[in-house]
Amino acid sequence: MYVKTIHLSIKGGNLIGDYNMVRKKGLAIKEIINSKLIGLSILGKVLEVKQDQIKVHLEIDEKQDKSKAILFKYCTDYTSEGDTGFYTMPEKKDHVLLYLPDEHEKNAIISTALRKEIKGSDKVGDPKIKYFRTKYGKEIAFKEKEIVITGKEEQVLIKINEENGIELLSKHNIKVSSKKKIKMDAKKAIEMKCKGSKIKLDGKIDIQGSQVTIN
Repeated sequence: MYVKTIHLSIKGGNLIGDYNMVRKKGLAIKEIINSKLIGLSILGKVLEVKQDQIKVHLEIDEKQDKSKAILFKYCTDYTSEGDTGFYTMPEKKDHVLLYLPDEHEKNAIISTALRKEIKGSDKVGDPKIKYFRTKYGKEIAFKEKEIVITGKEEQVLIKINEENGIELLSKHNIKVSSKKKIKMDAKKAIEMKCKGSKIKLDGKIDIQGSQVTIN
């Protein structure tokens, strides 16, 4: 038997205790649920990111101790149990939505990140251009006629243009290596320039420079 409730009272100077005893099954109570939670989305700010989970400070709470915050799963655009999928987690201080699919808070997930304010550096002027960008300036831009892969803005990038071909730009070294062969083919010409020197292959071999040495 188990004590379910205790009621204490004083009568005639005596302390009297009434105990309600029940079997173990009698301790069970009906689960109280809040059906109004179903489908609710709550705005919050990212406190911490750990693997594929996020701690969030919900805007309905005045304060949130990060050490006591719950880790919620983040819903990515595409993922699988194997080796395929995306891993693109929101950054700290980003705004996200906590979504409750049913009446159980334990099943809540972070459904998406959203932009609350547009800054001058945000590239949202043309909806035809799609961006994939990190806070470190690494970017892939899908434009109407080209794809631009940027390592550092205006310093390290690759342009793949449907009309002009492929352009590599680097203010540092460009290294091409192969354990076998490096093969270059062109229908018209292959041309290499460096300062005042030039080599052009277009059926003929044209070598120019202030000093040309051939062994």
